[in-house]
Amino acid sequence: MTAPDASGVVAVIGGGPAGLAAAAMLKPRGLRVRVLEKADSIGARWRGHYDRLHLHTTRSLSALPGLSIPPEYGTWVARDDFVQYQERYAAHHGLEVELGTAVERVDREGHGWRLHTSKGDVAATYVVVGTGYNNAAFLPPWPGRERFSRELIHSHRYRNAEPYRGKRVLVVGTGNSGAEIATDLAEHGAEVWWSFRTPPNILPRAAFGVATQRLGILLRPLSPAVVDSIAAGYGWVTIGSLAKFGLPRAPRGLYTAVLRDHVLPILDVGLASAIRAGRVRPVPAVESFDESSVALADGQRIVPDAVVACTGYRPALEPMVGHLGMLDRDGVPTVHGPSEHPEAPGMFFLGYNNPISGNLREIAKHAPAVAALIAGRNAARA
Repeated sequence: MTAPDASGVVAVIGGGPAGLAAAAMLKPRGLRVRVLEKADSIGARWRGHYDRLHLHTTRSLSALPGLSIPPEYGTWVARDDFVQYQERYAAHHGLEVELGTAVERVDREGHGWRLHTSKGDVAATYVVVGTGYNNAAFLPPWPGRERFSRELIHSHRYRNAEPYRGKRVLVVGTGNSGAEIATDLAEHGAEVWWSFRTPPNILPRAAFGVATQRLGILLRPLSPAVVDSIAAGYGWVTIGSLAKFGLPRAPRGLYTAVLRDHVLPILDVGLASAIRAGRVRPVPAVESFDESSVALADGQRIVPDAVVACTGYRPALEPMVGHLGMLDRDGVPTVHGPSEHPEAPGMFFLGYNNPISGNLREIAKHAPAVAALIAGRNAARA
């Protein structure tokens, strides 16, 4: 079988912020761009998030390159508005996204790539992978989980607190989703336990009229030790200690946790106040389940009506590119933006690092750089 002509074709995998930004920057450079998205809509993962969600980064620092987010969306952009913005972005740049096209595996072929998709093979000279961190929901294999007779859902199935009014709910996980869902439940009449394995760093989303993201941008070039110290002081002034309410101090400094563990701080939108008011009770890590109760790491058992597992997501890139040897032990690409792995020249990853300055801002910086590199290399090959 004759292979399709791959000359100058850039396959962009993912129809969310990273994929759209890459395609928008590539298209004006005369390259043939194919955007492949497995879902049936643009920005599909954003559509599936809980109703309360707003960006924790400011509107002005969250726009994709080439189109501002409308001012009427406010400082903290709501979920539905950000979905609409992605649709407007694709239309503004004339991007044709091939929906319902899942990329199952990418193989090296000559000087280019062959993508095996649910709709047939695609040949490309370059590949940009932009499916994001939140590709596959992760639910820990807690012992006894399958015997638990009450509601147990991952956070991607949580929409709002209305079904849980007056109920006892255990929220598991110390990311921003866990913090915000616990707060949402508490504010709407649920009795909430909030389970943590490792105490998180907590900062306000904004303080003194300044978004914490801007502080992250200023501090990012500094050493982890210096940033950890400044962040600790900022957190003490703005949030204070929650130790007497059951939440000890985080064992690692903020920037050290980001770099070593890929763990971002919680940008608080009400959790600290809910903990102080007793509406959210911190409890130790979940150890196991039985039919009606949950055992915690300190030996106590609680009996929730429902459990919401805010236990994160995985990039789930192993089936697609795991055989190429460029993923770390957590399945995260070891190269980002315009950097390339020596074993996979011509393949780029966009949106897989979570800096303290904001993931969307990082995508906006990296997408033009990736496009310029690909265009330059393609011109040299011509």
